[in-house]
Amino acid sequence: GFVAIKSLADEFPDEELVIRLKNEYDISKFLSHCSATRAALAERRMDGINTIVLDWINGTTLQDWIGLNHKKGSSSSLTTSNHRVTICESNLKIILQLARNISNALYEIHSAGVTHNSLNSQKIIIDDKDDSMMVKIIGLGSASLLTDKNELSVKRWKDIQHLGVILFKMFTGQCPFRRNRDLDLTPGGEKNEKALQSKNQLVYMLTSKVPLVVAKLVMGLMEAETSTHPYQSAKDVGRELDSITVHLESIMSNSDEQRICGRLQFPIGKLYGRDPHVSILRDACNKIGTCNASKIVIVSGCSGVGKSSLV
Repeated sequence: GFVAIKSLADEFPDEELVIRLKNEYDISKFLSHCSATRAALAERRMDGINTIVLDWINGTTLQDWIGLNHKKGSSSSLTTSNHRVTICESNLKIILQLARNISNALYEIHSAGVTHNSLNSQKIIIDDKDDSMMVKIIGLGSASLLTDKNELSVKRWKDIQHLGVILFKMFTGQCPFRRNRDLDLTPGGEKNEKALQSKNQLVYMLTSKVPLVVAKLVMGLMEAETSTHPYQSAKDVGRELDSITVHLESIMSNSDEQRICGRLQFPIGKLYGRDPHVSILRDACNKIGTCNASKIVIVSGCSGVGKSSLV
């Protein structure tokens, strides 16, 4: 069959790159029993260049899958209501299934005592040719094999936070970081931590696409500390995603809370002659979560003009 050959382009590479390449081989070899990773076949020098040989995986990167799925969804898989574009139930079910498979794959690696340390959507390969949505996690150059339980727990949680970022991108098709940056590696291989956008922006981006229960799960993964969060492992995340999938029909049908989240509702029969002002407020609300949006809107006026009717 086919194999994947990974080598260092430079004949005299930095020592750090050599270490990362060897680490990827060693960790992949250690995880040879794990279905979530690809097997390491050989480590050698080819034409004087450090090289490792890995099992070939059919499929595409999650990054490419997200781009294709949301591009396709923009015309066929989304429904629009009151300036809000929501993923339809059938497409949401597919994304939930894939998210569960990724969570379970990460749990399998963690169960072996390994943490990835640089997980992102470019380091996940998926094969969606059938309903199983097979997942493989690659790019183990920064991975750690840990025996200390405390250190393992901290690094596992970092992986789970990165999983939250990945789920955000899967559900929204957008990056949660400022200036449209992703949680990737710098050219030198070091993890490049970046600041999330404001909580209000993130919540709006999520609730514009998915039910509130999904938005809460993703926000919790990206923000919470280990001691305060109900999901203590990637397996817990997978179980929650499973539960949402099972009850998805009722979640989507009972969406009153979702429909009012992120938009204004004006009381009928209480505001008269204020259409221009109402329009200004609606426009301000619809821009929440976008670049250069207003941070605050002040409503002023004399007594009796209708300010209290907005509350």
